[in-house]
Amino acid sequence: MLKEQIVVGKAYVNARARVLREVVEEVDEQRVKFNAFDLATGRLLPSRHRVCPKPEMAAWAEREADPQETALIHPFEATPWEETPAARDDRAVQLEAAKAALQFAPGPHTFPQVK
Repeated sequence: MLKEQIVVGKAYVNARARVLREVVEEVDEQRVKFNAFDLATGRLLPSRHRVCPKPEMAAWAEREADPQETALIHPFEATPWEETPAARDDRAVQLEAAKAALQFAPGPHTFPQVK
C-alpha cells in the first residue's frame, strides 16, 4: 500500500500484477481517472473501469513508477529535440537558391516556344 497521496500526472506500479497505472485526471476530490499499461511491454491495457477512488488506488499501488518505467509508456516525451534551427543567413541562401531554380526550371504547364 502506498503511503503518499495519489497525484495527477504520476504513475504507480503493482509489480505482482505487472501493471503500471498512470493517473491522468482527477474526476472529483475522491476519484481519479487512469490508464493501465503492461509493465513488461509498455502497451496500453484495455480496462472496463478507468475511474477509481483514490484510497483504492493507494491500496492497489505498491510504489511510484521509476523514470525507466515511465519512459517505457511514453518513449517520445523524454527525448529532447537535438536539432537546432539553422542560422537565419543559411535559410536565406537556401531560399534564394530555390527562387532561382523556379525561375529557370520549366513548370508542368509550360509549352515549348514556337519558332
